Amino acid sequence: CLRHGGEGMADVSLSACYDNKEENNRNPDFGIDIDKIEAESAIPDLIKLINDEDDAVVINEATMMVFQLSKTDAIDAIINSKEMISCMIEAMNKAEHAEAVRFLAGAIYNMSQKKNGLKIIFEANVIPCLVKLLGFSMESVLFYAITTLHNLLLYQDGGKEAVRSSGCIPKMVALLQKNNIKFLTICTDCLQILAFNHQPSKLEILKHGGPLHLIHIIKSYDYEKLLWTATRVLKVLSVCSANKPVIIREGGMDALTNILYHTIQKNTNVEPYPQVLPAENSESYPHFS
Repeated sequence: CLRHGGEGMADVSLSACYDNKEENNRNPDFGIDIDKIEAESAIPDLIKLINDEDDAVVINEATMMVFQLSKTDAIDAIINSKEMISCMIEAMNKAEHAEAVRFLAGAIYNMSQKKNGLKIIFEANVIPCLVKLLGFSMESVLFYAITTLHNLLLYQDGGKEAVRSSGCIPKMVALLQKNNIKFLTICTDCLQILAFNHQPSKLEILKHGGPLHLIHIIKSYDYEKLLWTATRVLKVLSVCSANKPVIIREGGMDALTNILYHTIQKNTNVEPYPQVLPAENSESYPHFS
């Protein structure tokens, strides 16, 4: 599992956000002890079923098998099959069968947990498909898509540039209106990574009402990780001359002051920060021990 330092919150993962119904209600027929060679031999048949079948039940069963394989060591067989990756992308883009999209998005997310899988997702140009899924109606698909994009932003060389150019920011800003706090934590962290030291992303977030949504979040929730990520985005945006007056006008300073007050009240033994002020336009972050 990919977990190392970066600009974002590496400790926020899908497992913390979504109670995976596929895992909890696992079909014993798929409860799977299959090696890579067996998986490789099954892949051509699965591709044919996903591509050529009209029966939704058959397609759902085939995509469920792909998802189950992706949770085992047989995932490498999926990662190494260009035909399977292309098949998965096509099926998700068509979005004809919601359950199939759910299983395939889950398989892509599982791939993103491995270094070689993340690289294949990047090289196979799956990012536009993931961004499209940010508009999907099924919540579990949203989780899989946003968390896979988060992994790309954190761990894949060239990931930030590719995600920025995908047109994802309007959809991510719109998703700030969701009310699942752990989903919002990942979404805000994605926006923070995209905006950090990148003026066009800051302006795009502003254009779609990002500051207002972020201020609403920090006024409405008390989940610490969400407050942390949302305030980090506001901090990054606040060094932008176009964003700064909007943040002030919409009550951002009052909201941040309230967070600071409640944090001090909650942690009465916190030592005060040293009186060393960062540069006015600094986007660097405070370090907590």
